[in-house]
Amino acid sequence: RLVVNHGGGYQYRVCPKTESPTESCFHANPLAFANGKTTVVYSTGKTISLNAVDVTEGVQPAGHAWRRLPIPACNCDFGTSCQNNTIKNSSNSFRAAYTADGSNKAHGHCTFGLQFQAQHISDGSWADGYGYYVSTLGTEEKNKATAINGDPCGNHKDKTTCDSSSKNACTWYAAKTLCYSPKTTAGVGVCKDIKDETACGAASAKSGCKWHSQKQVCYPEQDEKADTSKVTGFAGTGTKDAELYQWWVEDELRAPSKLGDYILQWRWDNEQTPQVWTTCADILVTNAVSGAMFAGASLILH
Repeated sequence: RLVVNHGGGYQYRVCPKTESPTESCFHANPLAFANGKTTVVYSTGKTISLNAVDVTEGVQPAGHAWRRLPIPACNCDFGTSCQNNTIKNSSNSFRAAYTADGSNKAHGHCTFGLQFQAQHISDGSWADGYGYYVSTLGTEEKNKATAINGDPCGNHKDKTTCDSSSKNACTWYAAKTLCYSPKTTAGVGVCKDIKDETACGAASAKSGCKWHSQKQVCYPEQDEKADTSKVTGFAGTGTKDAELYQWWVEDELRAPSKLGDYILQWRWDNEQTPQVWTTCADILVTNAVSGAMFAGASLILH
């Protein structure tokens, strides 16, 4: 289950519970993918089968496949809010589109195209399968009538109606002629326009702004802590209970040949950021278990 799409690829590994669960133990026991398919599963029961892209050259452990994250972000280093590449020498260079000559066709809100051309986008089998904030893929059109960019204040088009909406603490932002809730990412324009750390800190209480010292930009802290149960489209991030997730990905793997108890590791190495994310689970490998997630030599994991 993804919230923010940093690209890159992932691999499943195990460590027997008879050993210490160190990185070297997981590294020594990668699991092979059982087939070349990844299945997208929505909470509604809808499923979409994708052709996976597996890489076996130049990887560690040598020769053991890593699977590319199937979702392309928008066509710049930041993966969202890309701009014309004329800004490539500015402080916002991470937003500069890789190509801005029209050769990379716009798709949805990614006006300068996508980081790579995914088959499910070109053939239309999963047109929603793209973007940077991806926790609620496929819901933005359904909810557009009640909110804009995840903000219940976004439908107010003038200062009078914006100020009168006290229920959501709506605030009118004259410079952008928009109405926003200080506690949602629709207020991103307020923070984005601030150019120094002091002013960013001063706007923290009202607009939730936070200074990113490495990138020297001011951004809404809601980008990190948004309540995805109250957001629509691609506007929010956050970690929530399983029932609030809209979709997830399933892969089928070859189970370890030796029976017993294992710790399963899913390791995701990011491409856009120097980050490694992992999550673990307890699994029991037996000859056959009726009705369980795995049977015989295969594991179906999500």
